[in-house]
Amino acid sequence: MDTIMTKPIGHKVIVVYHSLPLSLRKLKLGVWSFHDRNLYSLVSSLTSLKDQKVIEKHCWVGCPTTKDKKLVSSENEQATEALNIQLAENSCIPVETVSSKLYDDAVNKFSQQFLNPLFHYDISDSTFQDSHWKSYKLFNKRFASKIAEIYQPGDIVWIHGIQLLLVPKYLRELINSCLIGFFLYCPFPAVEIYRCLASRKKILQGILGSDLVAFQSYSYSRYFIQSCTRILGVAGGFDGVKYRQERIGKEHLTRVSVYPEGIDPLETQRSLAFQETQQRLAELKARFKDLKIFLAK
Repeated sequence: MDTIMTKPIGHKVIVVYHSLPLSLRKLKLGVWSFHDRNLYSLVSSLTSLKDQKVIEKHCWVGCPTTKDKKLVSSENEQATEALNIQLAENSCIPVETVSSKLYDDAVNKFSQQFLNPLFHYDISDSTFQDSHWKSYKLFNKRFASKIAEIYQPGDIVWIHGIQLLLVPKYLRELINSCLIGFFLYCPFPAVEIYRCLASRKKILQGILGSDLVAFQSYSYSRYFIQSCTRILGVAGGFDGVKYRQERIGKEHLTRVSVYPEGIDPLETQRSLAFQETQQRLAELKARFKDLKIFLAK
């Protein structure tokens, strides 16, 4: 996967996120307006790679949602087709087989309300519900099926987020030869916390369908490898995990590395020269004159 950064990719990169990078607003029947969603680091990295001629083509796979993060559903087949055409013009491919209830159970209830707090070491109010877990599995299977539908030999699949931890395994079972990268934005907890998760084995097996798994910090990558070795009993080393996929029937090496989120320094430098940026800086300097300012994400 490191070759992505060193030589041009002739085929497309399929970027997979639980929601598309556009928020939708309905204007009238079959007509929608699109607005960029706040996915700055991901969009910025793709823009940078395209500017450097590292990638030529890419597309997004995800669920179409509104500004308040609710799933978009069309009134009829004709309206759905019209929406899909509009999305395709923006290199977006919707996962149409996800219902509002499935999205809510998988994304909001299982991922955000249960899994995310546990990954941040908050297990006080975390209650595992089997129905939400079943929805989460189905949600991930629907994504894997959509990716397999548009995949062409040579494409690279780049999956993101805690909402799609099982997609690598499901996709590997559909297309064994595809190149899969997975990036986790949130922390991966220490094994003592992670083993509290009822679905701990299934989630590890899901992630291990990837060729490369990337984390924000070294400690998160170590915790992941330790969880794999202690919970699954597989061989794990400094740079990855060897795991035998049951349905595929052969050993697979998943590399584990650290690629923290950052900024594009050249783009940031260019932005400083914009007139509106300079005006805003002048306003802030006047407003906070003689004060020390601390900035944090």
